This record gives sequence, structure tokens and C-alpha cells, in this order.
Amino acid sequence: MKIKQLGSFKCIKKQRTLSLLVMFFCFSFFAFGQNVSVQRTNDAEETGQVAGSFRISRTGNTFTGLRVNYTITGTATNGTDYASIGGSILIPVFNNSINLDIDGVVDDTLIEGDETVIITLSENSEYNINPLAASARIIIVDNEPVCATAPDAPELRTGEETTFCDSFTKDLNDYVASATPAGTVLTWSSSDDLLDDSSYYDSSIIGFSGEFYGFYLDEANNCVSPPLKITIVQNSSPTVTGTSDSRCGEGSVTLTGTTTDGSLLWYDAPSGGTLVHTGLNFDTPSLSVTTSYYVEATANGCTSDRVEVVATINTQPSSGTGTDATACSLPGNGRVTVVNLDDQLTGADTGEWTLTSQPASSSITIDANSVDFANQPLGEYQFTYTTTGFVAPCTAESTTITITVLDCAPTDTDLSVTKIVDRDEVFTGEDVVFTITVENLTGDPVTAIEITDVLDETTGFEYVSNIAQLGSFNSATGIWSIAELAAGESTSLEITATVIDGGTHINTAEITSSNPVDTATANNQSSATVAIKQIDMSISKSVNKVTATVGDVVVFTITLTNETDGLVTDISVTDILNSTTGFTHVSNTTTTGNYDATTGVWTLDEILGNETQVLEITAMVLEEGTHVNTVEITDSFPIDEANVDNNIASVAVSIEPRSNDECGFMFNQFSPNSDGVNDFLRINCIETYPNNTLTIFNRLGSEVYSVTNYQNNWDGTWKKGDLPNGTYFYVLDLADGSEVKKGWIQIIR
Repeated sequence: MKIKQLGSFKCIKKQRTLSLLVMFFCFSFFAFGQNVSVQRTNDAEETGQVAGSFRISRTGNTFTGLRVNYTITGTATNGTDYASIGGSILIPVFNNSINLDIDGVVDDTLIEGDETVIITLSENSEYNINPLAASARIIIVDNEPVCATAPDAPELRTGEETTFCDSFTKDLNDYVASATPAGTVLTWSSSDDLLDDSSYYDSSIIGFSGEFYGFYLDEANNCVSPPLKITIVQNSSPTVTGTSDSRCGEGSVTLTGTTTDGSLLWYDAPSGGTLVHTGLNFDTPSLSVTTSYYVEATANGCTSDRVEVVATINTQPSSGTGTDATACSLPGNGRVTVVNLDDQLTGADTGEWTLTSQPASSSITIDANSVDFANQPLGEYQFTYTTTGFVAPCTAESTTITITVLDCAPTDTDLSVTKIVDRDEVFTGEDVVFTITVENLTGDPVTAIEITDVLDETTGFEYVSNIAQLGSFNSATGIWSIAELAAGESTSLEITATVIDGGTHINTAEITSSNPVDTATANNQSSATVAIKQIDMSISKSVNKVTATVGDVVVFTITLTNETDGLVTDISVTDILNSTTGFTHVSNTTTTGNYDATTGVWTLDEILGNETQVLEITAMVLEEGTHVNTVEITDSFPIDEANVDNNIASVAVSIEPRSNDECGFMFNQFSPNSDGVNDFLRINCIETYPNNTLTIFNRLGSEVYSVTNYQNNWDGTWKKGDLPNGTYFYVLDLADGSEVKKGWIQIIR
């Protein structure tokens, strides 16, 4: 596209005494809104590739540049029938117009008739559009030969539908308004090459989409009219499905629709009705009763049938509010041993009681919602009331109450706990053994004892196993439960755990429950401390060549060392070799682990204390310059954070330029004018690569020359004779395992 500046306006200061007046006139004349217009200045022609031109003008202020936006339409294709143009143009400062040229007109061999380019100005807050000059058209005159008797193109009958839903049948002749000239036949083709009779349709009746070219064919004179192009679009009606939903109680329900294409429309009736929502998910208004909605999908002018989707509203029953209570195991003397469970519940709908949990060896039963705890084991008994008669998605509601059974013979109780660890300094990942000992210091048995010792990631440990002399340990809750400890008796629990992170960890065991309650709390807690030793790994890197040329192979050696005596696992070392770093991976070897050339990560399952592992990477140099290649320890367990300075290493390789004397170097300019000097495209040592392939392309990407076993003998000719002067592009494969070469050449005749 060529742009010409047309015209300018200047306010000229005539005399010093008139300067203020002139400045006021200029400002007043140009400081307000600008009007823009467009007009044709000349048409274009395929013959001689004559360019066409529009002129875009403005009135008003010229003290600033003005960018004018426009749209491009017409029968000619932007970027195909002529050089591509953008969607806006800048009128420079102090200029009131500019030319928009339609150049690069393509002189093709198609009989397509005259084509048009239409420019229509677009609205913008910076200017107003002159309504009488908002659009302009130029014609690209077709120069393809037609016979003297060729009629005009068939005339389009407007109003005929070209877009259809699902299956259809259409007569292409319906799109023609003009009568068929004598001696011709209205013919339809799938190709814009109107003389290609292999593309002609046998019938004008179609039931499929595509581009159809209608023209008048004079078979006697082998002559055709310009074509009428019809584009038929066939769309499929979308398929829609709906997913109903329900809830408990009044509120909004989310209904979901899915479709193969297009947008979803929700209605309150199976037909007609009111549109209530658009989109995939419909959050209904608050509903108190079950309600049906209907969803349909529309895409490309095609609408599906409506599908019913139901929002169901159910009633949620309540299990009420429960109140805990206590009871006595020892009967007599007015002690309460019977509890009516219904008395512990208020505001409940219909339901039933179940025994949820109880101390070991208890034998209670629920009789008419009452429970007798006489002579039953001490402890907590949990009873759950669950509603019945609910409808999904409503669920049963439950309320749990706890009845704590006491012996009702109060006494002072004193339990003591102590905790020790077998090793107080370890590496992360090693195991330690804690020993917890509890002792009953009173003269009466104590039951329902619970000692809590939590071992999880929040405490820096991971549970492995346990051995309890008495009772059982729940690793999930961290509770050691002992049913009964006789007077003066002691028992121990050993817990094996793995240290999972660094730092110093203090682990505590605490008596959290007993019956009777331990009121002497000074000795109810004991702690053990474990300090974590830090690991340290180091990385180093070297290269066998610090200088090289493009295409050379270099070998990087990466050495990973565990500087401590602890085991390290799950190690990742990153060394990326790609075009960005100037190298490409060829091969690698490791003493252990695997190197992924794509991600650049060397992974090792483990490295022992004071052990060294090595990775060697063979790489090819891709481009000139100085390339710094870096390797880094990026992950491990435990994390190497004690000394990060030795976790990264780099090496630099200087890449020198290739010489034009080396084999495979292409001299990319030659002058095939038969003067005996530089008449052929030459490649150094090409004869040493007998399996080479060479392909040449023009600037449009079309192949103009291709050969296997090139022998420095191409003189710039192709099937149609000498190629014109200009720049071309080549792809050269020497077939020796080296990278395929790409670049440009220039023919200068």
C-alpha cells in the first residue's frame, strides 16, 4: 500500500500587527470537530497491474495528525487479489488529505470478471463522517480473454436464503434472476476455473454447503460468461440436554443445560412463555414448590426443541437439640441410674434412637427410649437420634448426646507421665523411638485413661509404628487409651516416628482423660526434644571445549556430591540445553538416575552420605556467541538449605563464526547471464555429500527448484524458463546428520 500526502493548509502571518488576529482565526477554524470523507480517484486493472486509489480527506483542525478507521468489502479479496491493506490510515499533521492506494494487483489467469474494492469509513470519537461521502468503490478490471459473444454474468436474485439448518434441498437456478441467453446453457461449477468441465455439476439441485459458480456456457464457441458466485452454508441444529436439581426447603435451585453448539435460552413454558435466563447454568429464583423450566439452544440461526428441566423442592426434617447428662454406675442411696433419652431432646420430628458408642464390656439396651446404667462400666455412652421419612436430596438429620457414667464415689486421683527419646540428634528422614510411661500413684484403680501424643507433619514427625504394653494407640488421633490401671501400676508405650523436616522439634505426651479425673496436674505432661542435622550437597560443572564453532560437539561434565553423612532422596538437578541456551542435546550418560533432555532435569532416587554421582551431556553448538550453561540443584529431600552457594555452577563456551571456506557453505548471490562468471549457485564441497537435497522457493512460498544430489549446476531456471531477478529461499539437507540449513539467495542477471 502506498500513501501519498495531498494538500496542506497553513495560516500565514502577513504582518506583525495582524499576527494575533491570524492566530485567533487559525485556532477558531481548526480547533473544533473534523469531518472526514472518502472518494475514488482511479480504478485498477489486471493488465499492467495498474493500481487503483482512494482519497481520504478531512476538514477542520490540521494541527494534529488524524487516524481514520475504515472497513474493506467488495468482491476482490484483500491480500489475495491485491496487496494487503490495514483497517486505518493516518492523515499527517498540517495535511487535509491522504491517498490510499490499491496496488500489487494480481494478474491471474481466472475468468472472474471485474472485481470491486469498497472502503467504508468507521465511526470514531475523534471525527464525524460526511454522510454523502462515507463510502467509495474502485473496480479491478479483469483482463482474461472472453469471446466476443460472451454474455454478462448471471444476475443475482436477491432475497433467496443461502443459510440452511440440517438437511435441505435447493435449486441453484433459484439464485439467477436473468434469462439464459440464446445459444448458452446456465452451468454450475465447484471451481472458479470456468473452463474446467470436470468441475461442472450434473444437476443444479444440491443438498450440501460450498461455493458454487454459475455462468452461461457457450459450448459451440468454447466461451463462458463471468461467474455468479453463490456461497451456501449448512448449519446443524444444536442438541440440548438438561440436568434437573433439587433442594431441601425454600430457596434457589441450579439447573444445568448442555448443548453441542450455540447459546442456551430458558423459558417458563414448553412453548411460547417468558424468557427467564440465558446461559448454561440457571439459578432459579427462590422457590417454595417444585417448578418446571424449559431450555432450548440456538446456534447459527438454528434452534433445538425445548427440554423440560425440573427444580424439585423437598422438606427437611429436624432432629432437634440435644442435652448431655450424667448417670451413676453404683445404684442405691438416691443415685440416678436411669435416663429417659427423650427428656434430653427438644424440637425434634419423628425419628429413632441408636447406641453410637460405649465403653468396652458394657451391656446396656434401649428400652422404650430409657437406659439403665446400673453396674455398667464407667465412661461416655453416646446415643444418636436420627430422623426418618425424609426425601432425597434431603438427608437424615442426627443429634448425638453423651451420657457420662460415673462411679459416684469421688476420690483423689494422681497419674504421672514421662517421655524420653532414643536419639536426640538425627537427619531428616531418619527414625526415632519415643517411650511414654504412665503410672498410677494413688491407691485406687483408675479407668478410661487417655494420653495424647500427636505425631504428624505439624509436629515435624510421621508416625511409623507402636508397641503398647497396655491399651492401644490410635495414630490418627494420637490418643493412647488404657481401660484400667491398677493402684501403683505403670505401663509404657513405644512409638517409632520418622523426622520429616528440619529444625528442632519438641514432642509432648499429656494425660488428657481419666476416671476419676486426675486433679493433680503438675505431672500430667512430659516432653522430649529432637534436633535435626542439616544436609549439604554441592554441584560442579566443566566442559571439554571452552571455544568451538557452530556445529561442533562439546561434552559437559556435572558432578553432584553429598557433603554430609546423611541420606538424601528425590534429587532433581536442572541443566537446560536448547536453542535459547545455544546448544542442542545429542546424548548423555549418568552414573545413576535419569536425565530428561526435554525438561533438562536429572533425577536421582537417592545419594548416600559423602557419595558422588556424575552426569555427562554431549551437545551440539547451534549459534555463534558466548553461551553460559548453568546447572542447579532444584529439589531434594531433605531440602538443601544449609549452604545454597554450592547448589549452582556455570561454564562458558565461546562460539567462533564459521568460515566461508568450510564445507556446506552456500554463496547466496549469483548472476546466471552466461558470461562465464558466477553463472551457477555454488555450495562448498557439495560433491562430498552425494545424498544431499536442495529445494528453492519464491517469496510466495511456491517451489521453483528441487533436486537430489545437487552438483553446483543450477543456473536459475525452472520449468517455465529463467526465473526473474529477486530474492528466493532455500532448504539444504546435506544428509550427514547435521542440522538442515535454511536461508536466502539472490538472482542478479
